Amino acid sequence: MTNAELFVDVLQELASVAMVEIASDGTVREANRGFRRLLPQEAREVESINAAPYFLSPSLRQLTAMASSGDTPCYEGLMTLGDPNGETQSLRGRVFCREDHLLIVAEHDIEELLRASQSAMALTSELTQSQRELITTNRQLREREAEIRHLSMTDGLAGLGNRRQLDEALSTEVSAANRHGRNLCLVMVDLDHFKQVNDAHGHSVGDSVLQALSRTLLSNAREADQVCRFGGEEFAILMRDADADTAAAATERLRARIEELRVGPVEHTFTASFGVAQWRPGETPGSLLQRADKLLYRAKAEGRNRVVSDS
Repeated sequence: MTNAELFVDVLQELASVAMVEIASDGTVREANRGFRRLLPQEAREVESINAAPYFLSPSLRQLTAMASSGDTPCYEGLMTLGDPNGETQSLRGRVFCREDHLLIVAEHDIEELLRASQSAMALTSELTQSQRELITTNRQLREREAEIRHLSMTDGLAGLGNRRQLDEALSTEVSAANRHGRNLCLVMVDLDHFKQVNDAHGHSVGDSVLQALSRTLLSNAREADQVCRFGGEEFAILMRDADADTAAAATERLRARIEELRVGPVEHTFTASFGVAQWRPGETPGSLLQRADKLLYRAKAEGRNRVVSDS
C-alpha cells in the first residue's frame, strides 16, 4: 500500500494519530485529521502550508538534518507540535526519510496523558477540598458576622436589645403598620429614684437592680413584644398588634410586678413610671418615640409609679 493509499484508507480521519508528508521546503503535501487538529484554527483548512512553525521540539530543521534514507526512522521519540503562540501537545512519533520528503507519524504519548490525567484528578481533588474549606470559611464568617451584629445590637449589662436595635425595630414595625394598617404601641419605662440606689448601695448593686428589672420586663412581655434598654434606667417595649387600651392594661400589670421586685441589700420596694403611645397613621418612628417619652415624663410629673397613655 502506498503512502497515499494509507492516508485515504486507514489514517486520514484518525484524530489520535498525526500523519503528515512534508516536502524538503517544509510544505505539507498530505496531512490527516490528527495532524491538522494540532494546527491553529486558521491553518487547519489550508491545502498547502509551511509546517516548519508548528514543529517546536525537535524543530523541522533538526529533523531534516537527521534524515537518512531507508525505512529505519531517522528520529523516534517525543515531539512537541502546535501553535507556538498557543496550544501545543506532546506526542510520541517517528520520522522517516523518503526521496524528497519526510513522513512523520505520531500518536499521543499515553504516559504523558496518564500523568496529565493524574494531575487533573489531583487538581480536581485539591479544588474540591479548597471549595469545602471555602464553604466552611464562608459559613464561619457568616456566623461571626451574625455574632458581631448580635453583640452590636445587645446591651451587655441588661442582656436586652440596645438603642440601636430599638431604632431598627421601630423603623421596621412602623413601616409594616403603615403598609398593613396594624396597631402598634411603644411603651417607655423609667425606674423611679434609681439614683438613690446607686448613691446608697453603689453601682454594683445598681447594676443588679437593672438586671432584675430587665428579667421582669422580659418575662412579663408578650412573645411578639420587643424589649430594649433605651439607656441608663430607661427601657422601651415595642408592642405589635396592640392598641393603646390593650397596651396600657398590659403595662399596668407590669407596673404591679415591678413593685414586687426585691434585690439584695435594697430594703425598699421599686416602682417605675410608664408612657404608652399608640402609633398614628403616617407617623414617623421618631415622632412615636418622642410622644411616648413625653407621656413617660407626664407620669413622673404626676407622682411616678403610674401608667400614662394617650388613649
